[in-house]
Amino acid sequence: MAHALALVREGTGSFTLAGANTYSGDTTVIGGALSISANDNLGSGGALHLESGTTLKVTASFTLSHAITVSGDPAFDVPVGTTFTVGSPITGAGNIDKTGTGALILSGANTYSGGTTVDGGTLRVDGAIISDVTVNAGGTLGGKGTTGNVTVESCGTLSPGDSPGILHTGNVVFAGGAHFATELGGINAGVGGYDHLAANGTVNLGGATLDLSFVNGFIACDYDLLALLSSLALTAAVRQDGQFYCEYTAACTLRSASSRTSRVKVPLPCQCHRS
Repeated sequence: MAHALALVREGTGSFTLAGANTYSGDTTVIGGALSISANDNLGSGGALHLESGTTLKVTASFTLSHAITVSGDPAFDVPVGTTFTVGSPITGAGNIDKTGTGALILSGANTYSGGTTVDGGTLRVDGAIISDVTVNAGGTLGGKGTTGNVTVESCGTLSPGDSPGILHTGNVVFAGGAHFATELGGINAGVGGYDHLAANGTVNLGGATLDLSFVNGFIACDYDLLALLSSLALTAAVRQDGQFYCEYTAACTLRSASSRTSRVKVPLPCQCHRS
């Protein structure tokens, strides 16, 4: 398809764009679903506009460089075993709903003003989003970028970092039955070390379960304490048995008036002695 024209997708059902198309206009999805498997399916550089009730379905792993605008509540559907990376910023007044069991990576400085919902699979924010994020059952939020406030519902997972890394957020609320998953690959937070959640606000742990996994051959030693989470204030009961261990007080309040950081640390199982 080679024209200096725009493409408008209307109606219900699913429409597939395939091949190396060279039309230079924008692509607008007004209704139904648009299925793509490569960046050049959308032409030679025009923007992609997704309107309310529409779905962008990807069927292969690739990086999209086209600008995206959203209005209403479009869905990004990524199937199992597939990683879809959006490199350009997403703008507009709409919401984003991540569906499917694959991974959506947002690596740009996104400014869309609606909320973000993770209904399945993984949303990895390696760039920035300004909206609040809700992680529902079966969904995972991760990445090494920046988000707004985060709510993790029961059976949802907050997994900061990018094997490993640091995720910056606003306020964070874990519902009962939610999960906080971290990878431990060293004794320092961030790349080459362990995952860390840096909340520029309050964190309510809500009885969430802590899921730890060791990576990069890391071996824990006597008295290693890793600060997996930092915030301006921590609330909710915190337990050591299979869940969180609070470094400071039983209530996980601020350490002192001069210290505006509360941290959750975990005592790792003894596997060696670090001199």
